[in-house]
Amino acid sequence: MDKTIDVVGLGDLMIDFTHAGRTEDGIDLFARNPAGSMANVLSQVARLGGNCVLVTTLGADEHSQYLYSVAEGLGIDMSCVAYGSWPTRFMFAYGGAGNDRRFSDYRSPRNEAQTRLETVDMEKLRHSHFLDIKAIVFAPDDPIVETEREMLRVAEENGVTVTIDMQWRGIPLPEANRRVLVERARRCGVVKVTDEELAYYYDAEELMSGTDRVLADSSTQIVAVTLGSRGCFLRTRRAHVYCPTYDVPVKDTTGAGDSFMGALLFCLARTGTEIGRLDRAELERIGDFCNACASYSTMNRGSLLGMASLEKARWVQTTCSRLAVREDTRVSAPQFVNRCGGKEEIWSRL
Repeated sequence: MDKTIDVVGLGDLMIDFTHAGRTEDGIDLFARNPAGSMANVLSQVARLGGNCVLVTTLGADEHSQYLYSVAEGLGIDMSCVAYGSWPTRFMFAYGGAGNDRRFSDYRSPRNEAQTRLETVDMEKLRHSHFLDIKAIVFAPDDPIVETEREMLRVAEENGVTVTIDMQWRGIPLPEANRRVLVERARRCGVVKVTDEELAYYYDAEELMSGTDRVLADSSTQIVAVTLGSRGCFLRTRRAHVYCPTYDVPVKDTTGAGDSFMGALLFCLARTGTEIGRLDRAELERIGDFCNACASYSTMNRGSLLGMASLEKARWVQTTCSRLAVREDTRVSAPQFVNRCGGKEEIWSRL
């Protein structure tokens, strides 16, 4: 079957209210930024010239109209998007340059949980290279559970590779949920983790043994480990490569991991080679390009609107120097969030 769509993504499109200074009277100001990890991934695919479809449910307010128009304007196919009865999900984002950021999550309902099976155009899924899913354990009666189950079935019957970004937010999960997410990753051909997530989900202390655990007894063809300022590590069963990242002026790292994931799926859809048969040179080319996209995204505030085009990614590759970091196979220990002295808000690093 011809694969005319790069990625179908089942996930979120939401609002980040990003701290934007204070008035003369000391009142906090916030900028409304479109966000959501799945929408960020698809935004990167679309900015590079790829074809992608978002499957989700939006909120029942004016924010959802804004989100819809922004995503559609970026080139994301919104034909599988519905409107639900809950208000739009949002977070307040604080912090300065670099990784000094924190997110206040008021635990508002996840709009995508309402996504029903009838929303999905299965024909588009059948003609896609990848189905990207979220590392979230929803309540059994959430409509998205049945939707995801059926989408996974259709994907596996039609040669669509399932992909996942493990995206742990620093909040301790019930052990049963942690096991569910590790088991979910075993069904995925592409698995992306940070080194900290590799430690949290797989009890890893270094990259090779940690990625051994991801690959063992699984359908996984490639593991991508992002290492922050240390670059990235890509591994298949036959080759692996470490790629240093780029030295750029960082304004905001929000969405950098999503940019990396979107660029990775864009590249993998165009290799012309089975993912598991990629050699070291090809992995290095892909890893370097993904680093360039992620680096460019950190030069902009916000996430969804700050993704690199092909031209901008090439500009980073040809203009910016790579950080002089020696290959380092250490894995960062998990860092758990601070619950702010008993307040209900949960602060987490993204």
